[in-house]
Amino acid sequence: MNDAIFDETAVVAAIANELRIAPAVLNLEGRWGEDYGLDSLEQVRLVMAVEDAAGVRIEDRLAVQARSVGALVELARRSPRVEKVVQRAGA
Repeated sequence: MNDAIFDETAVVAAIANELRIAPAVLNLEGRWGEDYGLDSLEQVRLVMAVEDAAGVRIEDRLAVQARSVGALVELARRSPRVEKVVQRAGA
């Protein structure tokens, strides 16, 4: 993904929001299960929140390998952008 259109701040904010912590205290080395106590369903929700914040699609096989905050941010940076489809009423 092109860094010019990647908003790392929005991605970090989405992660912090899902973890219910302030972005300023988010540790990029923090691991989902060990440090933040997330179960697998919560991790799926987290990835979905990051996809929405970054406007990307993260492959499932890669998402399960991202075991830390920093790894997920970097994965989002490298993932392909998706175009949002806006459906018009009556269309």
